[in-house]
Amino acid sequence: MDKYKLQKTLLALSITAILSACGSSSSSDDPVTPPVTTIDASLSGTAAKGIIINGVVTASELDSSGNVLRVVGTATTDANGRYSMDLNDSYEGGPIVIEVTNDASTSMVCDVVAGCGTRDDDITDNDTVIDFGEQYKPSSLSMTALLPDAEDGESIEVQVTPFTHMAAENALANATLDTTIIETANALVSNLLGGIDILRTEPVDITDAASVAAADASAVVYAALGASIAELAPDDANGQPDLDEALATLVTEFANGTMSAVDDSVDGSAADDANISLQEIIQQAGAVLSEIGSTDISGVLADLEDDVDDAIAGTGEVIPDTPVNVGDTDVAKAKDFMEDLVTWGVTIGSEIDSPSMAFDKQIDMAMMAEDLIQNDGTGDAVGYGVMAIMENLAGNIQNAAEFEDDDGSFPFSAGTFSMISTADGLEYSITDGELTIEGEDIALDMTVLVPADGATGTVITFDVKNIEAEGNTSILTAGNGTIDVTLSESYTIDFDAMIDGTAVEPSTPVEMGFNFDFSATQKKTTNDAGALIDATDPITFSGDLEATVYPYIDTNGEILDAVPGSFSVTAMISNGNSDSYEITVSASITDADSLEPVNAVLALDSTYDENNNPLATGDHLISWTVGEDTFTYNHPWSSFSATFNMDGSVTLTQGSAAPYNAGNYDSPDAFFADNLWLFDSYSWEFWIDGQGEYIRNDWSDPDYSMDGFIEFTLDEVDLEFFDAEHPMLGTMGVQFTAQFANLPAAAISLTGNTTAFEQGNATATISYDNRQLVFSASNDSPVDLPQEQGNLVITNQDGVSVTFTGQNLNLNNETVEITINSKAVATVEGLDDGSIKVTYIDGTFEIY
Repeated sequence: MDKYKLQKTLLALSITAILSACGSSSSSDDPVTPPVTTIDASLSGTAAKGIIINGVVTASELDSSGNVLRVVGTATTDANGRYSMDLNDSYEGGPIVIEVTNDASTSMVCDVVAGCGTRDDDITDNDTVIDFGEQYKPSSLSMTALLPDAEDGESIEVQVTPFTHMAAENALANATLDTTIIETANALVSNLLGGIDILRTEPVDITDAASVAAADASAVVYAALGASIAELAPDDANGQPDLDEALATLVTEFANGTMSAVDDSVDGSAADDANISLQEIIQQAGAVLSEIGSTDISGVLADLEDDVDDAIAGTGEVIPDTPVNVGDTDVAKAKDFMEDLVTWGVTIGSEIDSPSMAFDKQIDMAMMAEDLIQNDGTGDAVGYGVMAIMENLAGNIQNAAEFEDDDGSFPFSAGTFSMISTADGLEYSITDGELTIEGEDIALDMTVLVPADGATGTVITFDVKNIEAEGNTSILTAGNGTIDVTLSESYTIDFDAMIDGTAVEPSTPVEMGFNFDFSATQKKTTNDAGALIDATDPITFSGDLEATVYPYIDTNGEILDAVPGSFSVTAMISNGNSDSYEITVSASITDADSLEPVNAVLALDSTYDENNNPLATGDHLISWTVGEDTFTYNHPWSSFSATFNMDGSVTLTQGSAAPYNAGNYDSPDAFFADNLWLFDSYSWEFWIDGQGEYIRNDWSDPDYSMDGFIEFTLDEVDLEFFDAEHPMLGTMGVQFTAQFANLPAAAISLTGNTTAFEQGNATATISYDNRQLVFSASNDSPVDLPQEQGNLVITNQDGVSVTFTGQNLNLNNETVEITINSKAVATVEGLDDGSIKVTYIDGTFEIY
């Protein structure tokens, strides 16, 4: 799937939804609608501290002192941790606490990377150890969420997680409960977590790769943050996490509405179970994401790291942003939502050429940054350099030109190895390296430090001293980092053997990780026709790079290809027009370490047809005959003939494929001179049905003046790992800060994921002055723009929401509703003159 598609589809949908005009507002004097006396409302959500299955869910109404008045609803969570309930007739409109507890049938998914101790329940398992992703029955569990009320007609989404519990207990610690206190507590914890809405964001099952790949980025990081609490919990007698104790510690930590940035356990000492710091939560969340081969594309964890750093430099306490709009009426919240929506939409529209492509320049620059590192030849050259050094370490080659790739090619045409013994170990260098990768000439110089003599393990870590790679399209430099090569078998470093060339060859790499400082400069780009041209507006960037690739190894132990597993770069990016942004780009393919090609690797030569079936003896795929008066050329894609006339001229006649230069020629020499390129171009590549495109190896120029054929073997086809039946399950995110005239600086986060072939979701989040707008678009049909099948949902930090579908996206004489908890608060109507009228439930209206 085109990596630009999700982001640009999202933005095309979001900004053009209702935001292209500004106007005036007015209000009517219609009376306020009288309150409804009968309350008909429902609650639903997911209970997750690890997904909780068959959990007992109880909703209770509280009085103003936080005491339980009555039970107003019950439910049981399903296999996905979801619950749903209708409030009963006894509910009178007060605060509601939703509590999830366990009974004999309740189980929980273990989301602790190291496992959840020893099993003492009746769940069938092949051993007594509760591994990551397995279910177990917790000994005790009590976790809550708190709402200010439920109004008639509302369907309220309420998740129950460690963080809703933290907020609920913070509110209940007050002498009295009211709407402002409850909303403030929930908003403070949401702000503490970087803007994740703790009540409305549904956490995904973090142990299930398919669920993670299909989920929104905020749902993934929310689940990872929740999993960290079990990671940090003290163990009970069976080594299982004591969840109640961990929740109590979390509540105590947040008693004053702040959280410690760090504690003693961060420096590697024994865990401080009496305290849970934000840094610990971040670290454990990152560990969980790493365990499932994922990365945080939302930028939330990176932002929380910045909060920790700021707190360390100050009081040591992380103080959440002050909530806004707490205690306001639904109508007031809806009006603020519309004001923000129109203000941002109008400003963005006036700042750029096309309102449908807001942030287009930043996205393009970020995508070019990813291309330069992940897909550009200079990045590939670094990988070849590492492999060549490993071959030299084993004494298999003496210079880089001897390095043979697993496809039988020799990427290096030149390159000298050198080795210097230092106090830190052996420094290995490649100097004056010259490579050709996919037709691009690249110069490579690199120096790495080999691990200490005698070091043994399945991972060889090279300390990067210097890397310089310059190709036709870009220049890449790197240093101050590491390259980790994970081997299929343990290996021991032996300096003496390396020096005398008798070292044992390392086993096949199964994973390579890159982590270093870098800078890159774009030299070339492509035009609309796909041709390579000088970059008139070159992208340059520098920052930090992390990447992981997984080699695909065939049954013979040979590496045939490599699949990128994760990629993250935080860099200052600029272009020739003096545009400059600090941008983070991250991406991951969830199942990269287990992918299998969806196409076969064929050995096709000139004695086989285009479907790899053998030809008759003596026949070849490309052949021609020269008769007394004709020349006939046969190729799977074309066949045509030329007639040699009595007067010495040649007439080229059309066959199954029309020659570009059909016509008359004065002589056979003129005919061949004008058409040899045509024969070669037709003979250069082959589309093999069901397999893909093959490229032939070079051959010597054939003599077309006499009968002949071409003998050759095609290069192995590029492996394909994704198609319609095997879609890529991956994610991508871009974060940066934007400053528009007369508006506060805003943190922009763009994330997208693929859920099936050419299908997926994308989200844009604009955060500014403690406020937030979230644009979520989905494409459930494999078309370029989901105008009919897709939808766009816009929400803010108060849960105000408006939904557009393909039919009413531009509001051409259409009406949509603004809702809070699924209850209509206003209607948005497109008028004939192109303006928009918003009518609120209190009778007031605004026209934009």
